[in-house]
Amino acid sequence: MKIVDIEKWAPLIGRAVISFGYLESITHECIKAWTTPTISKHSQSLNLAKRIDFASDLLAHQSAPEPTKIEFTKDLKRIKQLVEVRNTIAHSPLSLVIFDDTMREAIFHASNSKRTIEFDALERTVIEVEAIIDRLYRNQAAIRFANIELSIPPEWQGLGSE
Repeated sequence: MKIVDIEKWAPLIGRAVISFGYLESITHECIKAWTTPTISKHSQSLNLAKRIDFASDLLAHQSAPEPTKIEFTKDLKRIKQLVEVRNTIAHSPLSLVIFDDTMREAIFHASNSKRTIEFDALERTVIEVEAIIDRLYRNQAAIRFANIELSIPPEWQGLGSE
């Protein structure tokens, strides 16, 4: 007999871990693209919250449409707020927890019960983080595109003008 329904929780926990992995990757990609190789190398050991701050500061100096930069910054700030949730998911067990007079399944943070995560809260967080990832990737591409100078090669001049 199982105390908690692991099969119910596992897909959401997996999606959360994968999603936060994408977020880790995005911060590394931004820092690598927006700095020198030396600075990028030394920033790799920063934790996620510090890399978010660093990427946000670097973003201010990128050429990109202002609405793109604003949305990117807003999403980075929200992710920074969710770092504690990520840490709770990664470092706390799924348990049967006593809440007042009821027992429910939750990811239980042993030293801070306020960081305990119930299933519905985890589900909302995963949906939010996945939406943020989509926006971050879209905006990251827009920032890259804004910094690319495109010109029509001379040999293409006049093509399709018949």
